[in-house]
Amino acid sequence: MDREVESLITEALGVRHGYWIRLGWRNPISEDMAQVHIDRYRQALRRDSSGVGLMTGLHRDPMLHAHGLLKLSRRLHVRFLTITELQTFLSRRWTHGEVWVRAVERTERPRGAAHYLARHPETLSW
Repeated sequence: MDREVESLITEALGVRHGYWIRLGWRNPISEDMAQVHIDRYRQALRRDSSGVGLMTGLHRDPMLHAHGLLKLSRRLHVRFLTITELQTFLSRRWTHGEVWVRAVERTERPRGAAHYLARHPETLSW
């Protein structure tokens, strides 16, 4: 793994992430366009609250999809009483397909999740 990827993982580990997300596309899409969609999604979330952090990585099988570690700002976090409410909020901003969300358990190791995201390091973004 190169230094840039290790740096992103180290940075991610310094931030408390609260949610594991999966983003899908309804239609086939190129990796380049998928990255554009993810970057726009991250920007939209940050417009809602500057304290949002989203680390993502694209995975190619069985179909192109993205996994991410999501940290909400305190202001956004208190708006959602359930995962369903958060998923609805995130789905309104992700118009390309399915959004799946679950809370990261306190017993989970964030380094393992970050390395899973970096399975294809060239697609990792923060």
